[in-house]
Amino acid sequence: MPRIQKFSLMLLFSLSTTAIVADDTNSYDAKQTEYSSASLQQNDKLQTSLQETDLEIKMRQKIEKEIQEQNEIKEQSVLSENEEHSILHVALMYIPNRFIDLSEIISMGAGVGPEASLELTFTKWGQFGASYGDRYFIEKGYTRQYGGGYSTGYNAAFACWCNEEKVVDYCFGTVNPYVNLNLKNSSVPCPCSEPYKSGNVDFWRIGVKAGWLFDFEFAFHPVAMANFITGFAFVRLTNTQDL
Repeated sequence: MPRIQKFSLMLLFSLSTTAIVADDTNSYDAKQTEYSSASLQQNDKLQTSLQETDLEIKMRQKIEKEIQEQNEIKEQSVLSENEEHSILHVALMYIPNRFIDLSEIISMGAGVGPEASLELTFTKWGQFGASYGDRYFIEKGYTRQYGGGYSTGYNAAFACWCNEEKVVDYCFGTVNPYVNLNLKNSSVPCPCSEPYKSGNVDFWRIGVKAGWLFDFEFAFHPVAMANFITGFAFVRLTNTQDL
C-alpha cells in the first residue's frame, strides 16, 4: 500500500508539472505573438510615416520650384521696368549731366588757419612754390567734391621735383579724406599713385594757391574738359558717373 501511494503521488506531481510547463509555454507563445503583432504594427506605422515624409518632401520641392519660377518672372519684369526707367532717366538727365560735367572744369576753394602758401601748378610735373601749416577749408573741388575739411602738412616743389606730406581729414559734404605721404626726401610724383589714382586730387590740374592765415586757390582741369566733351557720347574719363 505505501508503494501504491508513493507512485500515485509521483504521478500527480508529474501531471501538475506538465500542466504548469504547458501553461507557461502557452503564455510565452501568446506574449511572443502579441509582441510580433505589435512590431508589425510599428513597422507599418514607420513605413507610413516615411512615405508621408517622402510625399511632404516632394510637395515642398514642388512648392519651392513654383516659388522660384514666380520670383524669376518677377525679377524679369522688374529688370524690364528698370531698363525702361533707366532709358527715360538717362534721356531726362542728359542735359543736366552735361552742365555738371562743365562745372567740373573749374575748381576753387578758400581756407583759414596758420598756413603760408604760394604755389603755381602746371600739372604735378611742373610745380613751383611751397606751403606749410594747417588750415580749415571749403571748396568746390575736383570730381564733384563739394564741402570742406581740415588739412595739415607741407609741400615744396620745383618743376618735376616734389617733396610733399599732406593729410586731409574731418571732411564734410562730398569731400574725400586722403593721406599723401612722401616716404623719400624728394621724388617725382606719379599719376598712378594715391591720391591721384582715386581722383581725390587732379594730377593734371593747372592752378594757383596763395595766402597767409587766409588763402585762396583756383584750378583748371584739362581732363575734366575732355570728359565734358566725351560725355556727350557717354564716355567717362574721370571716376565720376552720370546722375
